[in-house]
Order: sequence, then C-alpha cells, then structure tokens
Amino acid sequence: MKSSDDLFQLIKSLTRNEKGYFKKAAGMHVIGTQNNYVRLFDAIDSQKEYDEQKLIKQFKGETFIQHLPSEKIYLYSLILKSLKEYHSDNSIETELNGMLHSVEILFDKGLFKACNKILKKAEKIAKNHQKYLTLLQIYEWLAIVYRALPDMDELKKKLDEKTEVQKNLIDEYKKYVQYKSADDTLFYYTKSLGFPRNKKEKQIYESVMSNPYMKDEALATGFLSRYYFLSASNMYSEIMGDIKKTYEYRKKIVEHVEAFPAQMDDNLILYIRALNNLVNIQDELNYPEEMEKNLAKFDKIQTKSPTIESRIFAYSYALKVTRAIECGNFEECVKFLPEIEDGIKKYGALLHHEFILGFSYNIFCGYFGAGDYKNALKWMNIMLNNDIFLDTRPDVYRFAQIMNMILHFELKNHELLSYAIRSTYRTFLKQQKLFKFETLMLNFIQRSSKFNTPGDFRQGFKDLREEVIKLQADPFEAQVLSFFDIVSWLESKVTQKSFAEIIRGKWESRRLEKLKA
Repeated sequence: MKSSDDLFQLIKSLTRNEKGYFKKAAGMHVIGTQNNYVRLFDAIDSQKEYDEQKLIKQFKGETFIQHLPSEKIYLYSLILKSLKEYHSDNSIETELNGMLHSVEILFDKGLFKACNKILKKAEKIAKNHQKYLTLLQIYEWLAIVYRALPDMDELKKKLDEKTEVQKNLIDEYKKYVQYKSADDTLFYYTKSLGFPRNKKEKQIYESVMSNPYMKDEALATGFLSRYYFLSASNMYSEIMGDIKKTYEYRKKIVEHVEAFPAQMDDNLILYIRALNNLVNIQDELNYPEEMEKNLAKFDKIQTKSPTIESRIFAYSYALKVTRAIECGNFEECVKFLPEIEDGIKKYGALLHHEFILGFSYNIFCGYFGAGDYKNALKWMNIMLNNDIFLDTRPDVYRFAQIMNMILHFELKNHELLSYAIRSTYRTFLKQQKLFKFETLMLNFIQRSSKFNTPGDFRQGFKDLREEVIKLQADPFEAQVLSFFDIVSWLESKVTQKSFAEIIRGKWESRRLEKLKA
C-alpha cells in the first residue's frame, strides 16, 4: 500500500456509525473550518480508488486544497482521535490507560486523594486481567502519590511489598515473552517453510521446542503464558503430522480461554481463532457432535469489532466449503461463491491475504471437482499470478503449481502443459526443495505425452497411484498430500468414474464405519 493511500484506506475501513461519530466530533474539534475536513472526508469516501488529482480538481480555487498534504495528515489524526473516543469502552487496555492519564492530570492539580482512589480501582482491574506492565505503572504511581499526600505508613507498606510484587510481575512478563516468542517463531516457520521436507527443516522446528520454557508446561501460569504455550504446542504437533496431539492441544486451548471469561472478552480474537481451529480438526477427525456444539458458540459471540466480524465470516465459510469438498458435494461448494465474494467486498482489507488464498484454493477445488475446468483455471490463475500468496504460504503455492499442471492435463492443453512442466521444474530446483511426490507428478505428466492408447493411460495412472500411496507412509510427504486427495483423482482415472463419485463413495464408507463403531 502506498503511503498516499493511508487516509483513503482508513476512511474506507470505517463503519457507518464510526463515520457519523467522526462528523459529529469534527465539529467540536475544528471550530470554523470543520466543513472543509468533512467535505474532504466525504470526497475521499465517495471514491472507489484513491485519486488525488480528482480531489485537487474538485476543490480547485479553494485555499485549503493548496495545502492538501498537511490537510490529509490533520484529517487522518482527527479520524484516529474520534475512533479512540468512539471505542473508548471496548478495551480494558484503553480503560486502564485512560485511568492513568486521569491520575496524571489530577496529580498535576494536587488532587492526590482522588489519584489514590483511581489507582486502587485500576489496580483491581489490572490484576483481574493480568496486565503486568500496567500494574508496574500503577505501583510506581501509588508510591509517588503516597509521598505527595504525605502518607508515610502507606508508603512504608508499599515499599515492603513493592520489591517482591514487582519482581513477580517482571517474572510473569518474562515467561509471557518466552511463550509468545516461541509461538511467533513457529508461526513464521509454518508460513515461510511450510511442512518440513527433510531432517534439517524438522530440526528447525525442534529447536524452537527445545526452549526450556516450552519443555516445562508448569511454568506457564499466567493466562496468556499458558495460551501461547498451548498454541505453540498445537502448531508443532500439526506441522509434525500428529493429528491426535493437535486435537488435544486445540481442545485444551478453548477450555483454557473459556475458563477465564474476563480475559476472553479482552482477547476475543484469540478465542475465535482457537474455536475455529478446534472445529476444523473435529471435522477432520469426524467428530460431528463435538463440532456442531462448538460451531454453535460462534452464534453466541457478540462484538462491535469489524475485524472480529470478518474473522467469523472467513472461518465459517471456509468450513462450509471444506466440508462440501470433503464429502464430494462440489456443486454445493460452488454455490457459496457469490456469498464469499460479497463477504470479501464487505470486509476488504480486514481479511488477511491467507484467507483470500484459502478461499481461492477451495473454490478452485470446487470447480475442479465439479468438472468445470474453465472456471477452475480462472481461480488457479488468481493464485499463481499473485506474489503475495507465494510469500504467505509457499507450501500451498507450490502444490498449486502441481495442480495447475493436472488442470492443463484435464483440459488437454498440451502446449501450455509442456511450458508449465519446464517452468515448475526450474522453480522447484532453484529453491532446492523437491518433494518425492512433486518429482513423481512432474515425471508422470511429462511421460504421459508418450502414451498412445487408453490402456497406456490407465496403466500409467495405476502405477502412479501405487507410488503415491507408498509416499503416504512418509511423514514428510504425507503433509503435502493433505492439500488435495490426489489418490482419489488417480482412482477416478483408473476406474473411469468421476472424481466426485470417488470422493462421495469414500465419504459414505467412512460415515458407515463411524455408525458401526
């Protein structure tokens, strides 16, 4: 995003109520010239894409437009100020910061007893929500206020408590930093490396888990410390392919957050992320009763945050599409497309690139499974032509390149297929990362150009299916094979049945086995 678009993006992110509050606040904060800022606000808000030259032309001849850069900076600050006021009751952190600011003002006026009352209230709130750094600030202010009163008895009492209390707070914060760092580091590796392809990459993940704090769950005593310990453990289990441990950790995360209602309200985005992860693995493990119970929790979440609303949208539709694909109901998957596109338009920049990637890939799978290869190619090109996806999920991007070749194979685009093979080979070899599965697929597609009869193709597909099945026993290969049911696609070629029919048959078999159990 260009810096000149910052104001445009901020205005476009506002809800209708936030816009109304800003216009009302602008009249109070900018006496005499408020109309110019509101007019500039409305002019930018009316644009579909930011066009500065259009603004200059629209306000030609007016004095304020001659200083547009400084006017935009001031308008940006006005909007931020109104947002802080509008959302002042939505965050414990904001409430505590406001209370400390009040203490600072009252202290300057010599109203020390009033300061003490606010600090006592702030201390109670900060303890309840485990705000370690804020508590340290509160204790510093309490000592200053007791000296100013002067209240030597209280000051002496605080001095006796202060060293030990502050030491404990600092220790708790250090533990939080260690667990959060482990979680962030694993998150980075999962996005930059993806599933480990060899022992060297596996050791990178193991080195994070060798942190003494990650080895001792008993150290994770605070709310956030335990959350990030469980979150990091969940990511590690998932990346190593241990689905049972992943399920257990995800279940523990949700139970942990729900056990602390005050912290859950203040960390709602952590809760919905944990809930979504749990629901997805319950779906994967075929635990329908547990999944439906947790899905219902999304409907009970009340929020005014557009960010959280956008996450709930992304999570719920991702699950709908995934479930439709898993049971072979590809036509149903495609029906979700208009609703997903509407959601993307509504939430825009609030949706992380990874959500857009996920939707694009799942819609591609829906069209592919439905046999609509033309539309599947459209969504495949959306993914492959966006470098952001390569940076966000290189493992998914690489698999998409394989699927792109399979798609051209289905479309019988022989010339494009030959180019795609050469291009993909160069890309993979340049990265010095080549799964055995990727090598198998590249060689097969290249070799298939020499098949002359339907029997040659069926035998080729049969041989490839057996090789891929063998690879599923390799933990490094099994992870990448989870992106798409390539074995079912190969079976469809061997048996001359549709891909959707094979998927539906397997889904029904699993359902019946579950009922028997």
